[in-house]
Amino acid sequence: MECREVERLADLSLDGEVSAGEQAELEAHLMRCAECRARTTTLRWMHDSIRAKLQDSVDGLEPPAGLKDRICTELRVEGGAAPGTAWRAALPLSMALAVVAILSWSRSHAPSLDPEETVDRHTQNMMPEVRARGGEQEVQRYIQKQLGHPVELPQPDDRNLRLVGARVSHLDNADAVHLLYDHRGARISVFANPKRGNMAMPASFSRRLVEGRPYLVGSHRGYNVVATERDDVVYRFVSDVDGAELVRIAASVQP
Repeated sequence: MECREVERLADLSLDGEVSAGEQAELEAHLMRCAECRARTTTLRWMHDSIRAKLQDSVDGLEPPAGLKDRICTELRVEGGAAPGTAWRAALPLSMALAVVAILSWSRSHAPSLDPEETVDRHTQNMMPEVRARGGEQEVQRYIQKQLGHPVELPQPDDRNLRLVGARVSHLDNADAVHLLYDHRGARISVFANPKRGNMAMPASFSRRLVEGRPYLVGSHRGYNVVATERDDVVYRFVSDVDGAELVRIAASVQP
């Protein structure tokens, strides 16, 4: 099997649309080819993330009024075939419209924890717009001025965690505050933004309870990520420090 065939079969494999022989050939090629293996791993992560986002967005919710009528109208307009013959041709369109409707609808109801976006913001290594020279009060004034909503700062019993400063960032299509910390020379980013819905969990993450509070815990691109909610604010912690230590720091945010 050549690399160009892997690109075609990898996507079909995720939906179980390849034969057992093709699947075996695909897996054998991925064992040999690091480049194809990396691309396929990314593809699988994207596939799982989209599926988890869609599932989490629709669980327990009713579709908006008129959605079915709008889809049927689009099918009649786009199908253009005689009655009784348009359905088969229009089926892919109906699926596409349904996915677009769910995505556009869920965007305002249930934002997911996107580890790629969170890690990307952390690795950009942006400088703080305000430094904590005057203590936490200076940072809190900056947050209130820029975002207009309160954000509680982590308060761990650890003198090795030092607040460096803060800046305004952007996550989930909304403004967020980016708090920058130093932990024994390691960088920790804490992103906080107002909650806009139930936070969907990436497929590769797990839920963990600490003192009765839920946390989403996982890793992405070699960085540990922990997310939790406090008083309608979503907090995301990302760093290459030990995962258990990052959970402990996250748990120090007081409600």
